[in-house]
Order: sequence, then C-alpha cells, then structure tokens
Amino acid sequence: MTTFVEKYASVAGAGAHDGSSPANAWTMAEATANVVAGNRVNCLAGTYIADDSASSSVMDIDVAGTVGNWIEWRAYTTTIGDFLYGTAPPVVANAGTNTLTNAMQTTTIGAASAFNRFIGFQFTGASSHGASGGTTTDEVSFEGCKFDNNGGRGCQGDNTWEFLLCEFTANTTNSVDADATLILYACLFHNESGPVVTAAAGPVVINCLAYDNGNTAYFNFGQPVIFSGNTLDGDNGAASIGVTITGATNIPHILANNIFFDFNVGVNYNNAGIEDSRLRGFNYFSSCNTNYDNLVDATTDIDDGTTDPFTNSATRDYTLASGSNAIGAGADAGNFA
Repeated sequence: MTTFVEKYASVAGAGAHDGSSPANAWTMAEATANVVAGNRVNCLAGTYIADDSASSSVMDIDVAGTVGNWIEWRAYTTTIGDFLYGTAPPVVANAGTNTLTNAMQTTTIGAASAFNRFIGFQFTGASSHGASGGTTTDEVSFEGCKFDNNGGRGCQGDNTWEFLLCEFTANTTNSVDADATLILYACLFHNESGPVVTAAAGPVVINCLAYDNGNTAYFNFGQPVIFSGNTLDGDNGAASIGVTITGATNIPHILANNIFFDFNVGVNYNNAGIEDSRLRGFNYFSSCNTNYDNLVDATTDIDDGTTDPFTNSATRDYTLASGSNAIGAGADAGNFA
C-alpha cells in the first residue's frame, strides 16, 4: 500500500514552485514534469489551461507509478482532502477553448506500468477526448471525476481502466471506449450520443445509471461481461438497446439484477448461441418491445408490461415507486443522479 509523499499544485503555481506545500505549489505543467512514483499531488480547484507551446493537453502524464507506489492526483476546493464523492467536481482540467486535443493523456506510459489515480477532476472541453490512454496504458483509476463536453470520447483507454462514482455527459462520440479490462462502479451516463460504453473484452459494470443516451445501444461489449445492479432508461428510442454483446459464444456472461425500461430491445446477443454460456436472470424489463434478442427470456426475470417502475422517470427520479415489482438494492441510482 502506498504511503504518499504529499505534493501540491495550483493554477498559477506559487512561491518556489517546488510542489512542497500550498505556498510553493507547482503549476500543472510543473507537476506532470516533476512528479514521481509515490507522490500524491493535491490540486487546488481552478481552470487549468494547456500551454500549447509545450503540450496539447492540460495533463500530459509522462511518469508511471508502480504496483506498491501509485501516483495520485487529488483535487480539493479550499482545504486539502475536502472533495466529497457525489458532489460536482472542481474544474481542474479545462481547455478554456476547444483547441485542446485531450484534457488528460497518458500516451507515453508503457504497458502495465501506469498506476496513476485521479480523484475529483473534471475533464472537459477537449476537441478529442477528456482522457486518452492511447493503446499502451494500463492501470489507470478515476474516482469522483466528471467527463463532459469533449469532442470525442469522455475517456479512451486500453487495459484495466477503473471508474468509481464518475459522471459522463455531453461527449460527442461516447462515454468510454476500452480495448480490454474495464471496471465501472456506481457511474452516471446521460445525454451522450452513444453507445455509452464500448469494451472489447473483460468489462465489469456494477450499480450504474444510464438514461437519455441516444437511439443506439447503451452498452456494447465483447466477451465475457459481468453486468449487475444497473438501471437503464432507453427513453423510448425506436432503435435503442440496453446491452448488446458480440464475440464468441462459449464464454459465460453474468447479467443479473438489472432494470431495463423503455427500450426497443433490452439485451441483444449478436451471435445467437449456447444457452449454457449465458448466466442471466432476475432482470426486470418494462416497456421493452423485446426483452432478449437471440435468446429466450430467463424464467427468473420479471416482465412488467408497460409499467413505469420509478417515482418519476420523466424528471429523472429513479427511486422506485411504491408497489413497484422491481427491487431496490445496492447503490440508490435516484440519489446519485
């Protein structure tokens, strides 16, 4: 477990610019150039603008942590450690104009060696991606971050990208595109062009909420996938799909305890195949023209006709209505929204 050496950054930097204290804070460019494994950089809220003469990104991460010595980037508003999960994050990475290529990029870190964690950041306003890991970056974690209004994806990465309590909205292409292992827990996806998430293989998606994400597949996966405890509202899209899965047919999927409301198709398997490879059940469907495409409904599922199970889905109150046949468990998606 990392015992961090505390460092500090602010919009303009301060004092000796050595990062040793808030009074001697680095600029963001100085922080990304001088950070080392085992550092935690406490970043004061503000609008950080890229220096176009040095980089097309606000945060160009060129230094890797290690398994036992991660590098952590932690936003704070006024006092070190005051960021709260579920609140709007401070604007820490912002293009100011739409000339920024990526708000954050880690393209120079080699495979299996990134080990950078970002807490409380807003990655916004880039012409391409909010966060870009190129094709070689592994082990990057985001907690309580927001990815919005980027010209490409909210985040594009490769192996083992992890998101906890993050929000994705108004990105032009989609929220997340991952080539391999992807972990999403208690994240919010809304007002995206879709598909919300594309992952080639190995995604784990737990207790997430997605609504108003265009007339397309919300989640598009290769195999295998663990998808459980999620709430999806298709907003009556004529071609909307909650989850679509492609790839080989002989690897098990776990798809259970989800709510699919107001979709054309709840779950689509592009390759119809071996029933035994689909570990699914206890999913709730309502107002879906088709619950499963290319598979028969699981006997443990609930099909509630056209009932709206939520208190008021029109106003995005996704707490469950009194008497709903859906079961509320785990993270409360209504409160998180």
